[in-house]
Amino acid sequence: MKFDYTNLSLEEKIKLLSGSENDEQHTEGLNGKAHSLSLQDGPIGPHYAEPLLWMPSITCLASSWNQDIVEQYVDAISDICVLNDVDVLLGPSVNIKRNPLCGRNFEYISEDPLLTGEIAKTYIKTLQNRGVSCSMKHYLANNREYARLQCSSDMDERTLREIYTKAFEIAIEADPWAIMCSYNRVNGELVSQNKHVLKKVLRDELHYKNLIMSDWGAVHNRPLALKASLDLEMPHPAWHDTYELTRNALKDGSITEKDIDVSVKRIEAWTNKILSAKETRFVKYNNEERHEIAVKTLLEGAVLLKNNDNILPLKNGQRIGVFGEHSEIPELGGGGSNNLGDNPYGEFDTRFRIKQKGLASLLKEKLDKSRIEYQCGYQYKFGFGGHYNIFFYDCERIAKESDVSIIVVGTNRCLECEGYDRETLKLDSIQIDVIKEISKFTKNLVVVIESGGVIDVSDFVNDAKAILYVPFGGEATNEGLAKLLTGEVNPSGKLTESFIEDTNVNPFLHKRDLNHDIYDDRIYVGYRLYETKGIKVNYPFGYGLSYTKFKYDNLKIDKTNDGFVVSYDITNIGDVAGKEISEVYIDGRNAFEDRPAKELIGFQKTLLNPGEKKTITLSFKNKSLAYFDDKINAWRVNPGIYRIMVGASASDIRLEDNIKI
Repeated sequence: MKFDYTNLSLEEKIKLLSGSENDEQHTEGLNGKAHSLSLQDGPIGPHYAEPLLWMPSITCLASSWNQDIVEQYVDAISDICVLNDVDVLLGPSVNIKRNPLCGRNFEYISEDPLLTGEIAKTYIKTLQNRGVSCSMKHYLANNREYARLQCSSDMDERTLREIYTKAFEIAIEADPWAIMCSYNRVNGELVSQNKHVLKKVLRDELHYKNLIMSDWGAVHNRPLALKASLDLEMPHPAWHDTYELTRNALKDGSITEKDIDVSVKRIEAWTNKILSAKETRFVKYNNEERHEIAVKTLLEGAVLLKNNDNILPLKNGQRIGVFGEHSEIPELGGGGSNNLGDNPYGEFDTRFRIKQKGLASLLKEKLDKSRIEYQCGYQYKFGFGGHYNIFFYDCERIAKESDVSIIVVGTNRCLECEGYDRETLKLDSIQIDVIKEISKFTKNLVVVIESGGVIDVSDFVNDAKAILYVPFGGEATNEGLAKLLTGEVNPSGKLTESFIEDTNVNPFLHKRDLNHDIYDDRIYVGYRLYETKGIKVNYPFGYGLSYTKFKYDNLKIDKTNDGFVVSYDITNIGDVAGKEISEVYIDGRNAFEDRPAKELIGFQKTLLNPGEKKTITLSFKNKSLAYFDDKINAWRVNPGIYRIMVGASASDIRLEDNIKI
C-alpha cells in the first residue's frame, strides 16, 4: 500500500520531518499512518546483519578501477540488505581524499573527482536496481574528521564546483534516491542550513529533485534547514525540541505550511519508491558466492608498488619466512562507520577472524614443496591508539634460513577511524623496527601493507625488494593475499590517491584549526598539485605494477561534432596474462593558465594475454575539457590547444598529442 501524505494533519507532517522517536535507525511511522523505513550504515554493507559479510574496504574497491567489480560488490551487499529488510544503505561516501590523514579515508574513493564520481555512479545504480535506496554522502566538503561538527571548509566557488561538488554531480546521473548532508560548515554556514550548497547548487543547478537527509545530529535549526531544502532530519533529536522550533517558526512566518508540504511530498515520493522496489527484491547470491566476490574485489584492488628482481611471485620449493601478526589476524577494516556486528572488539571479532586461515598456512597449501615458517615479530596491543608490542623471538633464525622473507604490517581500526584523524602516515614504530631488524638477515624482503589509506614507505622502501599494498580486505584478506603472492592471480590494482612522504611535501596540509579549514590549495588537490609543481612523491596517483609489462602505442585523436575520440593500442609484452588500467589526462594550460598540469578525464581496465594487443577507444564530450568560471558561474571550455595524454599513472605518460578547440 502506498503512503499518501495528503490525509495527514499539520502536526503529523511536522513529525514526519524527523526520524523516529523510538530509535535512531528508522524514519517516523506515525503509528502506522506512514511507513517507517530502516536505515543502516554503511558503504561496505549494513551493520547488525546476518549473515555476516565483511567486504573489502571502499579503498580496495576503488583501487580496482573496475566497474564490473563495483557491480558485483554492490550486488553482494545488496543481498545482505534484502535478507535483513534494510531499506536505505548510508552510502556511498563521495568525499574527496584531500588530506591523506583523514581518519575516514578507508570509506572514501579517491583524491580525484572524476574517478570518485564514476565509481559512485555505478555503486548507486546497482544498489537501487536491487530495490535498496542509497544515501549518497557526505555532501559537502567533509574532508577531515577533526572538529567535523563545527569546522568550516572555506573555499572559492571554482574550487567548490571543480573538486568537491564534481563527484556528486557525476554520481547524480544515477538518480540517487537520497543524499545525506555533512556535519561541517561551508564558508561559515552549516551545510544542513546552507541555502547556497543545498538549494542553489544541488537543487537548482544540478537539478537534484529527490530527498535530502541530514547526517545523524547535523541539524541545529530545523526551520532554517527546511528553508534550505533539507527534507529529513536524522535521527529524532534528543537535545532540542525540533517540533517546537518548527511550530514557532510557523507562528512567526519564517516558514509556511507550503514549505513543510514540499519536503513531506519528497519524503512521500522517496518512501513509495522504496515500497514499490521492495515488491521485486530478491537474493542473488549464496554465502559462498558473496565470499568469492569479496576475494575477487581484493584481487582486483591490491596494488603492487615495488617488485625488484621479480622477487614476486613466490616459487614452489623456496624457503619462506612469514612475519607479522597481521598475517595471522588481518585487520578487517576501519573503525566507526565501517564496523559490522554488535561488538567488533569482542566475541564477534574473534569469531569472525577464525574464518580466515593464517597466511603461512595458505601459502603451504599452494607451495607444497616449500618450507614455510611463521613468527609474529610484533603483536597488536588492544585499546585506544592502536599500537603494537615487539615480539622478535626466533625471527632472526627464520629470516637467515629463508630464501624470501614476508612481513605483513599495517594499521587498524583504532588508527583509522570515524571521528578523528590520523596523527601520521607512518607505520607504528614497532612495525618499522621489526622490518628493519628482519632486513638485516635477508636480502629478499617482501613487505605487505594492510591499511585503508596512504602509508609513508620512506622508512623501509630501500629495505624491501617488493611492496604489496592491500587496502583493508575484510574476510578476503589472507585468501586473496596468498593468490597474489604465489602468482595464481596477477596484481592489477592502481592507487586512487598519491602515496606521499608523510605530509611534509604538501604545504597545504599542515593547518589544523578548530573552526576553519582554509582550502588554499584550491583546485590543486593531490596529484594535481604534485604534477603541476613537480613535487616528488613515493608512488603517484594511478600507479600500480604487474607481473607482466605493457606497451602503449598508436595514439589517435579524432574530433566529432561535440567532442573527440581517443584511441590507442596496448600490448602485453610479458609472459603472463594481466590487466592494465590505462588513464587519459588533459593539460589545458595553453587555453587557460590557471589549471593543473594533469586532470584525469577517462580510464579503462583491460585484460590482455601474453603477446595480445587490444585497441582502446574512449569518447569524450568537449565539456570534459571545461573548467568552472566563477565570474559567470558556469562551466566553460576556452578555445585553444589541449594536450591529451595517455599513461600508466599520472607520472608515467606513454602517449600524448594535441587537440585544438
